Amino acid sequence: MQKKPLVSILIASFNKEKYVKRCINSCINQTYNKIEVIFYDDGSNDNSFKIAKKIKTIKAYKNTKRKKRGVFNTYYQINSYNKAFSKSKGKYILLLDSDDFFKKNKVEKIVSYFEKNPKSNIIFDLPIYYYSKN
Repeated sequence: MQKKPLVSILIASFNKEKYVKRCINSCINQTYNKIEVIFYDDGSNDNSFKIAKKIKTIKAYKNTKRKKRGVFNTYYQINSYNKAFSKSKGKYILLLDSDDFFKKNKVEKIVSYFEKNPKSNIIFDLPIYYYSKN
């Protein structure tokens, strides 16, 4: 019997406290359970990091030296993923923004795809837009 590979879910965050708990819960409540969740907060001035830090089953890190880097947010997001990646140990790496969430079986489906398609190196998917009155 083949061992299940570890999956690292990297969460990039900046000032998304309204969504952080749902995001993290969508990761830790996956049907696939051999995961590590790495939350990287890029210097938020809201409670995003405090919320993440309270969840003991994940690894949470915060950038305390954020510097102004241009007008676009892409540098910060990529930098957050790079920092989280340096802490990861998984065979498969999944990226998630802190204002998004995964369906309950997403990790299981991704691992299954890679196991059936060993020559594949990357998967892209389209988001499902979710709107709530709350």
